Amino acid sequence: MKYLKRIVGSIFILIVVIIFGIYWNESVKEIRVLHDFISVGTPYDKVISTLETANLLNYTIVASGDEKIIAMSSYYSLKTYKKVIYVDENGFVK
Repeated sequence: MKYLKRIVGSIFILIVVIIFGIYWNESVKEIRVLHDFISVGTPYDKVISTLETANLLNYTIVASGDEKIIAMSSYYSLKTYKKVIYVDENGFVK
């Protein structure tokens, strides 16, 4: 009985780690794909509407003078992977 509890506990931990790894990997892929999809010259509104389609990432917008900085990250990847998009004063991606 003692070994059965250890085996069940180990299997449970292994399943949790695998599920976490899958979410981490998918969130990183989503950030990469969306960042690569947004090219130089893309309007700010298009960037925001594109980021709104994401399921696993979140983004923050920081205004720096006339420019805006959009930082993308994900809680699912423990915010270890981030990408940044710079928007100029005219509202287009630099």
